[in-house]
Amino acid sequence: MRFTARQGELFSDGEGVRYLAVVSNRRELSAKALARWHWGKAGTIEHTHRVMKDELGAGVLPCQQFGANAAWFRCNVITYNLLTLLRRRALPERYWNARPKRLRFEIFAIPGRLARPQGQLTVTVSAGDERYMELAKARERLWLMRHALADEKTRRPLPARNRP
Repeated sequence: MRFTARQGELFSDGEGVRYLAVVSNRRELSAKALARWHWGKAGTIEHTHRVMKDELGAGVLPCQQFGANAAWFRCNVITYNLLTLLRRRALPERYWNARPKRLRFEIFAIPGRLARPQGQLTVTVSAGDERYMELAKARERLWLMRHALADEKTRRPLPARNRP
């Protein structure tokens, strides 16, 4: 990309034109779309660091051993990635920007009562019908992702007993 100043510089240092190169393997995007994608992601890693440090525990390392701290940080990165996958692929759009604390209170910590009438494990959830349907759809989307990954990996369907 070439950047040219719209008007002349008062104290020109000889650099009226600047160039920026963006290298990518995203062949499906046009040059214009690739440039927009590149500029759109600028400054977003700070949000990720903040969530990992403040909400997932990456800011406080467990000990003084480098290997243990590296493993701790990797666990935090995996947790962040799994939460991002859950938000973007399974949960409704209103949770796409939800932080871990909100997910914990609205999704993971819903009170319920487990029962086993006639040998069938059931749960009664205290959420309203709308939230219950959202959770059921999210569970179904996760199951379909698991099924697609298992089918891709082994090229055979999952047993019927594992279906929702």
